[in-house]
Amino acid sequence: MYVVVAIGLVLLWRGRSQFSAPGVDRMLFANALMGFGAWHVVDAVLSHWVLGIHRIRMDVDNPLVWDLMWLAVFGLLPLAAGIMMRRRRSDASRLMSAPLALAAAVAITAPLAALPPSDETTTMVMFRPGIEAHEAFNALMAAEARLIWSDPSQQVWAVELPVNADRAQLYAQGALLISQSILPAGCFDWISA
Repeated sequence: MYVVVAIGLVLLWRGRSQFSAPGVDRMLFANALMGFGAWHVVDAVLSHWVLGIHRIRMDVDNPLVWDLMWLAVFGLLPLAAGIMMRRRRSDASRLMSAPLALAAAVAITAPLAALPPSDETTTMVMFRPGIEAHEAFNALMAAEARLIWSDPSQQVWAVELPVNADRAQLYAQGALLISQSILPAGCFDWISA
């Protein structure tokens, strides 16, 4: 992920002189779609199938169907849409500029991604590398978390957190991700308790 982001930032930096040219906003949006799609294609092929790190859904009879749907919806469709936008040179009748479209997409999807599933009470907490197991455990106990499960590396913990738990304190003690949201659940599905 860091390599993909670094390449994107380098390309963005190198192309900064072209930002004032007509149609660049559409190209920026097209490139964002292509990058989003390409990442999900690489993730599906590499993480799901080659390395077997995780699958989209493990609790179903055929996880490959879910992997293929994820690949199509989040990988191939955005990638194809971005390629088509890059090939289309006409700027006629655009409803909104690319920066506005990107901002709208983030403003709409970020709150949705932050919503926990209605029936889910388990919170996943991932600690940064270098945090010792006892440090992670002490941080969770200080937050009055009830331990459900931990992965063998003791970097990822499934816990029940009180409603009034101080999540900021967990971040201060080395947590990288604290989530009940729908989106990380796919990546965490391979570690079901």
